Amino acid sequence: MINSQSKVTMMVKGKAIVMVPGFIKKKFGEEGLIYWLSKITPQARQVYDSKINVNHWYPFKEIFLEPTANIAHLFYEWKSQPAAWDLGRYSADHRFAGLGKLLIKFPSPNFFINKSEEYLSDYYRPCELKIEENREGFAIVRIIYFPEIDKTTEYRIGGWIERGLELNGCKDLRVDITKSLTQFDPYTEYTIHWRSKPKKN
Repeated sequence: MINSQSKVTMMVKGKAIVMVPGFIKKKFGEEGLIYWLSKITPQARQVYDSKINVNHWYPFKEIFLEPTANIAHLFYEWKSQPAAWDLGRYSADHRFAGLGKLLIKFPSPNFFINKSEEYLSDYYRPCELKIEENREGFAIVRIIYFPEIDKTTEYRIGGWIERGLELNGCKDLRVDITKSLTQFDPYTEYTIHWRSKPKKN
């Protein structure tokens, strides 16, 4: 179900989609990638078949939402949660891979969570995120505005948060979606529990 907060046209940035073909190829091989490309719309295929500009903004529904749903359909037996969650985790790895790993060395997981709003707005627009609570081992993050949001997007963001915190050394980590804009709640809520890795003396 897609939330219709408004008729605003949602956009997704190239850096949020550039890793999708790599994810499919890694998980399902070259044949899987070719098969997926054959099943998405000509508009989406044109984007994914070309060199994606990571700083360009693309139509959210046609270039992100529908192609991601096709991943769930083709490879996950229509199970959108594991498909999108895996994609979110891979996206976090892609963002912080190589030299980018220097960016993940934040002073604490709480500092990383405090940057959630910056990260979300760097991937999607328009959107608005609020950090309701952020203390040692626990946080509540809420997406309070996100036109055209759906379960797939919520799961992908959840997987992204989970993997980002793992890269920050969090253990016994749990990320739960406790409220959802797609269920007509006032916001999508992520409740996050973790145990930090002991610091070396």
